[in-house]
Amino acid sequence: AAMTRMERSAPRRADVLRKIGGGQLPRAAVLHFLVDAACLAALFSGAAELRFGGALLLYNSVAFTGQAFAGVWLDERPRSCLWLPAALLLTALAVWLPGQRLLQAGLLGLGNCFFHVIAGAGVMQRAGARMAPLGVFVAPGALGVALGSLVPESGTILSLLLVLFALGELYLVSGGAQGKEERRETARLLQIDDTNGSRMSARLSPIDETEENGSSACLSSIDEPSPEERSFCLSLIDEAGAEQASFCLSPIGESGIKNAPELIAPMPAAALLLLAVMTRAMGGSICSFPWKQGTAAVVLLSLFVFAGKALGGVLADRAGVRAAAVPSLIAAALCAAFCGASMSLSLIGQLLLNLSMPLTLGLLYRHMPGRPGTAFGLAAAALWPGTLFGALLRPHGLAAAAAILVFFLFSLYAILYSLRRVEHA
Repeated sequence: AAMTRMERSAPRRADVLRKIGGGQLPRAAVLHFLVDAACLAALFSGAAELRFGGALLLYNSVAFTGQAFAGVWLDERPRSCLWLPAALLLTALAVWLPGQRLLQAGLLGLGNCFFHVIAGAGVMQRAGARMAPLGVFVAPGALGVALGSLVPESGTILSLLLVLFALGELYLVSGGAQGKEERRETARLLQIDDTNGSRMSARLSPIDETEENGSSACLSSIDEPSPEERSFCLSLIDEAGAEQASFCLSPIGESGIKNAPELIAPMPAAALLLLAVMTRAMGGSICSFPWKQGTAAVVLLSLFVFAGKALGGVLADRAGVRAAAVPSLIAAALCAAFCGASMSLSLIGQLLLNLSMPLTLGLLYRHMPGRPGTAFGLAAAALWPGTLFGALLRPHGLAAAAAILVFFLFSLYAILYSLRRVEHA
């Protein structure tokens, strides 16, 4: 006969916070909105100054290009949950330096860069094979950019909110550390008696996966994995208290990420995806919208971009990547190339175009499952040169329409090629 005894621990502070809405994904999404809004508000508060153009260029260069280096750097180091509050505080501090435009732009870009990599990598790792969380995380950035650029006076309030969130993250980190120590002391004890009269105990202990993986996913460190995702260590102990054997028990799920090979044919599939991000940004910069005049038009466009990013991952999870990407990118290419003068068709085209963003991120991570920071950082870094090249080229007429079609359809080809490599891995 076997008897089971479980030691119970007191409720932890982090558990209570999770029950009142302290989940990882909502926090990351709200912070994405606040960080982008605060950065743009600080920059556009000096829009009338001669140095505004240089400050904006410096900010974008650091914020986007820097993510490639920050992602690699974070993946190579033991995870520290202090990085996220530090990035938030750095961003808030930079907002309060209006007299030093270039220094302010550099610090804003640095804070923005590290926030995106830390939070984005956390969401990416936690999402596994699902793409909906990626869309939910990246979508609020469009609204934040619109708010900050349209209402630069909001910078002070936004920076104070970032400070409050940074302090809240520090509080959650301390609660998570306390809970981690308690989890180490909590185990299910199994007492086993065999027919020969000998007795042996087995200790079943939960494994803290966020610590074991050593990821840069600081936000996800507070949220425990769901019961079906947790791993356990089973130790067999004799009557003298000596450990005789130990086994690790891990679930076999449908995520496809935990059990995926360390690297799935990263070249040329990953390179094609990064090139697709760049060319899609080039096509977006070439698009011309004569109706985009005034605050209402900017807000409306931002809302459609937000909706596209948020819905893209959901659609891919429900209907599949291929079903989500093919019709949306073809229709988006046609709308952008030939319907720029129509406000309604242009808005629909922007929504359809942005459906592909979480798809690209998710597929890139499928090729770099152990490198969430690198995958997210490289994807973000590829946006900036594409945006610059598109703004510099700026073709007109049929040349612009042809370039948009080529760039968007190449993006579709890269997604389908990458998906095929994943399916046959």
